[in-house]
Amino acid sequence: MYRIHSSDGRSCKLLGSSSSADLNTGSHDNCISQLHYAAALMSDIEKARSDYEKHIIDSCGKAAYWANKAWYDAYIEQWINCYVFTDTVNFSDCGSNQVVMRVYEADSMPRLDPHIWTCGEHAWFCYNTYQDYRIVYNQNFYGNSAKKDCQVKGPWLCKESSIGWYANLQSTYGGARVLGSNGYYAGKHFPTNASVQ
Repeated sequence: MYRIHSSDGRSCKLLGSSSSADLNTGSHDNCISQLHYAAALMSDIEKARSDYEKHIIDSCGKAAYWANKAWYDAYIEQWINCYVFTDTVNFSDCGSNQVVMRVYEADSMPRLDPHIWTCGEHAWFCYNTYQDYRIVYNQNFYGNSAKKDCQVKGPWLCKESSIGWYANLQSTYGGARVLGSNGYYAGKHFPTNASVQ
């Protein structure tokens, strides 16, 4: 975790933003040559966790939340990974900001073509790494009422509803639809990753 001062200290003039790769101070992996960086404000991470917990308890009940806490924790961590962490951290408060940087192994990540993919490097990483993210993205960009909005986020549903929501969309939106992505299939239909040879 980093503590970054986002003002000049005298006039409280905000500095704006910082690239996650610029925060890197020598991260490396002895076995992996390609790394991917993403960062988030600690306050945004904590807010997502607390908002999610409150939403699930209010929607599904406290007993259901605690009975499935490990599942909900895993879901929100993946959600935070893709929708809170990003390529660039924007500072909105004067003074000191706690920034969390994550470094991911990315040797299997295909090269990003910004002419085809306009949502940024971290979104590209998530598209090629997390099936749930891919389903949300594909539905948003290729569905009947496609918004084509890079800011659309995965839903916060009760466990069974969430599992059902993703399962229902898996066959239609689970396959790789973006040229150059992992598992891309150039056939007439877009199969799930498991059926791509």
